[in-house]
Amino acid sequence: MAYEYRSGSQSFELPNPYAVENRVRFAVGAALAAAGTALLFLARARLGSGWNAASLLPLSGGVGLLIYGVRILAVGMRQLRFFFGRERPNSLAQELPPDQQGASKAATELQEMVRRGALHFEEPKGAVNGVLYSWQRNLIYAVAPLQRHAQAQFRIAAVVLAIMVSFAVSCLLVGGSSHAQWLGLLYFALTAFVVLQPMRQRSGQAQDSDMLPVALVAAAILGPVAMAFIAPALPSLGGVRFLGATLCALLLAGVGATLFFLALRAQLGEPPPASSSMHQLAVSMNCHPSQLMDELARRLLEKWREQIPNRRYAFAQPQINLAQQASGSFGCDLLEETQPFPARRQSARTIAECLKDAQQRWVLYLQLYGAALVVASALVVVLGAWFQDAGHALRSPSAALNIWLFAGAGLLVGRHCLRGAHALFGRFDFESVLYWFECRGNYQVAALDYGNVLSDSLKTHKNLVNVETATLRVWIVELHSVVFGKDEPRVVRAMVGRKDEAQLLAESLAAFAQEQSSVVAPTARQDAQKMEAMARFSASPTRSLSVEQAAAALLDPTKPAGGDGS
Repeated sequence: MAYEYRSGSQSFELPNPYAVENRVRFAVGAALAAAGTALLFLARARLGSGWNAASLLPLSGGVGLLIYGVRILAVGMRQLRFFFGRERPNSLAQELPPDQQGASKAATELQEMVRRGALHFEEPKGAVNGVLYSWQRNLIYAVAPLQRHAQAQFRIAAVVLAIMVSFAVSCLLVGGSSHAQWLGLLYFALTAFVVLQPMRQRSGQAQDSDMLPVALVAAAILGPVAMAFIAPALPSLGGVRFLGATLCALLLAGVGATLFFLALRAQLGEPPPASSSMHQLAVSMNCHPSQLMDELARRLLEKWREQIPNRRYAFAQPQINLAQQASGSFGCDLLEETQPFPARRQSARTIAECLKDAQQRWVLYLQLYGAALVVASALVVVLGAWFQDAGHALRSPSAALNIWLFAGAGLLVGRHCLRGAHALFGRFDFESVLYWFECRGNYQVAALDYGNVLSDSLKTHKNLVNVETATLRVWIVELHSVVFGKDEPRVVRAMVGRKDEAQLLAESLAAFAQEQSSVVAPTARQDAQKMEAMARFSASPTRSLSVEQAAAALLDPTKPAGGDGS
């Protein structure tokens, strides 16, 4: 998407919303790159003794950390300069070019929202969502992206709590038996796939299953008994401690989900205003309804803000066939939105400003928590690989695997927290005005003759469209919308009707329609001069004039009709 620049306008020179995030991002990226480089040097020193676990683990870990660190730094570099431009944010519906008619499904839904004067919110489903919405009653008024995030994070916190209880009961029943680590592996896999995977953003509502609590209770009670029968046939896990890794993953995921939910909760606010204003008139006119549409287009063009064209979502011209139909019905529609402009609220550009902002404070805490987890996990990997020297207790592969399990849990949860903070830092609020014009009625084709047939020299005839008591409706609504990411879909979060403006525009359009002329008359200056000469012909003596004298009188209306003044 291109960036449009216009001198004298600074409305879209927004402060970089990722300024605070970039500071943390560069610190994390530099730490990961340094850790990865250190592991690669360590692997190079150990490759001389052959391709074994002591050399392959630092090698793979160094490459992974280096790639992840470079990616974090690259994203931060792309965000150093923030361009917005007049083409953003995305439109609420598919835009129509000036010469095209029609309306998309999104435009029809937008019209229905304005007609009803109410915002539409999806009803939450599921038992966990029922608890969430009974606790946070204002969550139902939040925009869809915030509701999806809140549902997912609350579900994660609930599942983490349920797994921890089930895990604790299982550990008490199993005790220190030999197959306890296999039970820990089972819960570690459950944590990874049931808890960590849903941390990714979903397109729809977070659905909770009623069978999950049953499965957790059954696993806590029957798992140890089943493991006692299966364990003799399973190989030994050696010194790998899945119980500790599982407990670590559960605790980290629970804290991350709680911080994410608190950051989302700070974005909610009070229930938004939701109203629209419509003014309706019965208008009669002796002109084609398309003249009304042309006048409306001129009025809306005058309302362009900073000469930025409105976004047209729906347009329908009245279809009237004067040659084939003497009467019928017509309808015309126009739905346009002014260019959305940023709201007055500006993003915090320093960490001190971010800590003072009620909405961004918890987002910063979430990012700092994720950054701490990622850096700590990388440090654990580096220290674990460094202490794997000969004669050290961490030399065994099982000890190295334990380190990787703990570090992997921290990296997964930390990465998720960084992504969540990035999404919330990219919030933008906009204000715009939506205009909806609708006219419905019946018409008749009429003929109008003006002038006396016997005495007048000039007579006019016109076929016109006669419209009696057509219904004219005008809606004007101020929209407040929000996006999370400058290229993400824009969602309406509040709307306020402008009653006085709607009434003024409707009455002025009705007055314009009623003032249209029904008589065809010459209006050019030359027409007036020629009509004056023809009037003198009618008032002159009845004797005939020569062709030369008549032509001279038409060419020079100031000259007497007789040519010689007689």
